[in-house]
Amino acid sequence: MYCASIGAVNRQGEVLTAVIYNPMLDEIVTATKGGGCRVNGRKLNNDNKDIHLIPLQNSIINIGFPVSKPETLAASSRAISAFSTKVRGLRMFACASQVMAWVAQKKLNAYISWDLNSWDICAGLLVVNEAGGFVSDFQGNRATVKTREMVILCQGAHELAGDEKEGCISMHREVLDILKDANCLNIY
Repeated sequence: MYCASIGAVNRQGEVLTAVIYNPMLDEIVTATKGGGCRVNGRKLNNDNKDIHLIPLQNSIINIGFPVSKPETLAASSRAISAFSTKVRGLRMFACASQVMAWVAQKKLNAYISWDLNSWDICAGLLVVNEAGGFVSDFQGNRATVKTREMVILCQGAHELAGDEKEGCISMHREVLDILKDANCLNIY
């Protein structure tokens, strides 16, 4: 799986526009800051009407498998083991921008990865955020183009209210807790 991924960033590090194109699927995902997200020209309708937050045990998540450093490969392997009995399914697609586009479209519920580069995630950051998702670092802070390790969820707590917001925050905490318990954080 591969794609072309382009993001335009201003001097403050904000991604302003993004394009992710998968030629095998002939799928183009675009986003503009404040303008939403589109798939093949159709606006993604991820508003909060009839929202249903999927619990972690019913989720399908993608776990990155970074092979360039022994530490990240070991952390990823531990994460696979730790999540294998806690989710509905695991995937390991190796194209970060494509996986982020799928999280934005809710084809995947979450994505966890290590040792990412700005060119891997730049477009995906805006796509996920404009689709209503949430991208954080391993400490739970909002991710930037300089973030190397990430947790990406298809629904963002920042735009939810009441029980749904607490559910998303709980899922985010649960993911981070599983990673911590499996010794997948602070690996350097």
